[in-house]
Amino acid sequence: MERVRIQRLQVQEKLKRLGKAYLDLLVTEEEYKRRKRLVDLEMESLVVPQANAAEEAGRLVQDLPRLLG
Repeated sequence: MERVRIQRLQVQEKLKRLGKAYLDLLVTEEEYKRRKRLVDLEMESLVVPQANAAEEAGRLVQDLPRLLG
């Protein structure tokens, strides 16, 4: 979990640097959008598996009355 947290911080920093490069006119809007999509995908991939499992379990428990009914 600590590894994922550190990686997420690194990706957030990458996004900040990209935004600064765009504001400083070092990258075009098209290039900014392309790179931002990649960074967003990278961030989405950095999830803690246990957290996702816990969320899914919570949804199943909430849906239990419908499943049993």
